[in-house]
Amino acid sequence: MRIGDAARVLISAGGDWEPVAYQTEDVYTIEIKPVVKTAASEDKKEYKGERLTLNFQDIETRAVLQLLADTSGQNMVISDSVQGNVTLRLQNVPWDQALDIVMATKGLDKRQDGNVIIIGRRQKLRRARKLWLQPRKIYQPSNHCVPNTCRLTTLKLRTWQI
Repeated sequence: MRIGDAARVLISAGGDWEPVAYQTEDVYTIEIKPVVKTAASEDKKEYKGERLTLNFQDIETRAVLQLLADTSGQNMVISDSVQGNVTLRLQNVPWDQALDIVMATKGLDKRQDGNVIIIGRRQKLRRARKLWLQPRKIYQPSNHCVPNTCRLTTLKLRTWQI
């Protein structure tokens, strides 16, 4: 549509489309592409925890996790393998997102066991989980009798008792 010296373009598309418009010198380009849904965008985690602001420089990772446990009211067990320091500045972030950020930064993982969150090194937790899920061999004593043997050379039959 042309109005005086100006032009107006109206584009209408049905469905999920992603428009991109840009101008280079005197050429105005409009690209319309279908939205590509990736697995990451579909599995985007929704954080529901209480929002908090953290601003620390070179603080122990265990101290940050303890602070998050106190803030959230969650029971947390933090493995001895969790070490090192972290610097973070997070504003108005849900506590569960802050926990995921700290864990991703330090190569940590978590396992929920009832109302307890267990936090440790990713490899150690995976190894422990694999061992936990393996079928267990339960020791069952056998009901077989072990024969009692002895040499009867000089023993009188009357003294032999079972």
